[in-house]
Amino acid sequence: MTWNTQAGQRILVGAEATLFREMVDDLHEQIRHIDRDDFPIRLFENLTPNSQIALMLQVAQALLCETETCPTLTAENEATVATIFEVGLESLSVEMDSEEDFKGDPFFWRRLVRNAYAELQLEDDLDDDPEDITDDPADRKRRELDEWGLKFEILSDQILWDADFLDGDLFLDSPPRMPRPLSDESEGYYTTIPPDPLDSEMDDIHARLNALCRSVDLK
Repeated sequence: MTWNTQAGQRILVGAEATLFREMVDDLHEQIRHIDRDDFPIRLFENLTPNSQIALMLQVAQALLCETETCPTLTAENEATVATIFEVGLESLSVEMDSEEDFKGDPFFWRRLVRNAYAELQLEDDLDDDPEDITDDPADRKRRELDEWGLKFEILSDQILWDADFLDGDLFLDSPPRMPRPLSDESEGYYTTIPPDPLDSEMDDIHARLNALCRSVDLK
């Protein structure tokens, strides 16, 4: 019980944990080694790289390792979780676009998502109407990516409380619309100051995040 969701307190295990670990590792590499600074979630994008990586370590520890208490849900840490899934979908899209020239496993991300989805026994309600099928390759690829995007959304919904974090820069003094667990309920959802470690602290944070994402025996 290390993360509060609307379905209760939970921790990621099995294929779901494997997918999340790989997505965190992928995002960490993008920030650290290619200096990526554009992200689909504006609240995460506006953080410093040090804050982004420190928050990634916090949410990864909470979701992948057993802890006695759940962290307080804030706009920043939920935006971090949402960004991890959004960037995971981007990586899957790149994999689809470069499938023929892809080095390594050309179905790496799709296999991870499919395994997590199957293990959780989720229903996606995808539209299989044959009248909506087209012979146009671009349209087929768009439709397929939409279906994978729906899977990412449903998987992220197993973790995120809601999407209040998207309003973080609009309602800084407003409480969340949907009450969180009592221990997490405060106006600080939007105003909590995110961690911003010094550059001198980052080597240790990078090492801890690498160990967490690349270890098969998480403690």
